[in-house]
Amino acid sequence: MKAVTIRPARAADIGEILRLISGSNLSSWSREDLETDSRDSRSFVLVAEREGDIGVCGFAHARSVPSNLAEGGNELEICNIAIDPNSRRKRIGNQLLSELVRRSSHLSPKMIRLEVRASNSNAIRFYGAFGFRTCGIRKSYYEAPAEDALLMSLRPEQRK
Repeated sequence: MKAVTIRPARAADIGEILRLISGSNLSSWSREDLETDSRDSRSFVLVAEREGDIGVCGFAHARSVPSNLAEGGNELEICNIAIDPNSRRKRIGNQLLSELVRRSSHLSPKMIRLEVRASNSNAIRFYGAFGFRTCGIRKSYYEAPAEDALLMSLRPEQRK
């Protein structure tokens, strides 16, 4: 198996990230949003590269946001994770998610949250195996096609 390197995204990676977004039926983010978040110390845009391959084979994007929990603090909101179809089932998504959690630890998030299409059983299984649990539904959250979102969350100290 080829070695995978996880690193912060650079401006030159944004085009590859946008390609992954468009090919994965993910919530769309603009080039400007990704460039801004890649420079923000409270956001994370990470890319994965496989040894010997040219270009990005996956990415993860997350932001620190104020918590609405009673104890206050902040939360890590997972915006998107996508893996190139030719690189799936090689644990790259797990490596990206683990690295997001590791890099966000200095912000001491009380909770890690995300939304996922209710029909995306692969993503639901992936996050569930990582320790995320379904905690709610956002009705008609997604467009094209219209669909509910499952809310999933994980307390960092409860990670499997």
